Amino acid sequence: MNDDMIDTAEAPAAGPGHNLPPLPTPESAEPWGPKVQEFTNAARVWAELKVIEDDEKSEKLADFITGIRGLRKKVEDARKDAKKPWDDGAAAVQGAFKPMVDRLDAAGKHLQKMQSDYLVKKQAELERQQAEERKRAEELRRQTEEAAKATEDTFDPDAEAEAERLAKEAKAAEKASSKPARAQSKSASGAGRTMSMRTTWEPEITNIRAAFMAFQDHPEVAETLTRLAAQRARSAEFDPETETIPGFTLHKRQFAI
Repeated sequence: MNDDMIDTAEAPAAGPGHNLPPLPTPESAEPWGPKVQEFTNAARVWAELKVIEDDEKSEKLADFITGIRGLRKKVEDARKDAKKPWDDGAAAVQGAFKPMVDRLDAAGKHLQKMQSDYLVKKQAELERQQAEERKRAEELRRQTEEAAKATEDTFDPDAEAEAERLAKEAKAAEKASSKPARAQSKSASGAGRTMSMRTTWEPEITNIRAAFMAFQDHPEVAETLTRLAAQRARSAEFDPETETIPGFTLHKRQFAI
């Protein structure tokens, strides 16, 4: 390993996938098309009835729905069979590459933590220096005001020159102290990008009721609450005939299975 501890790295070119199965084509689904069309045409005829009015039609419809479900399973199984070689190939590629990606992620995460720790210290030092510059600017401003007062009534070339010098120095100090303090780490070789501090804020719930009130109008809150309520309503230990879920009205839905 050289002194630069691997300055750059280039990925090898991927080889051709000559050993993979042929790509599934729409033709692989064609044998199922006529049967599916037959069932969907018959479904349209059934749908034109709009209402089932007697047991005979209900029983025939039960057989037809069973036929739809059976055909769907066969088509779905055929789809899975056609797709399986590609799923297996994708899993093999994932198995070959993912461990290497994970190792690089782990290495990068560890080293980025080291870099972040350094930049945090550097940022604190810059902010300390900036605070000192602000104090110095304030002191120079005070001295400038005193020097200006001292020359108000009498002309003193030396005093005026000193007042002007102090005014310039105070202005420069104010400018320096007003610049944003931002710790950076430049690329040693110039090939890498400059790394700098980025500040993010991670919320932690300390009052869940107050948090809910803050986001109660957000649509995702309603979606999440509805999903949780549906899970409770369908759970074995909940009796929807005798129990309620606060804040919700339970609507009874019935359908054939």
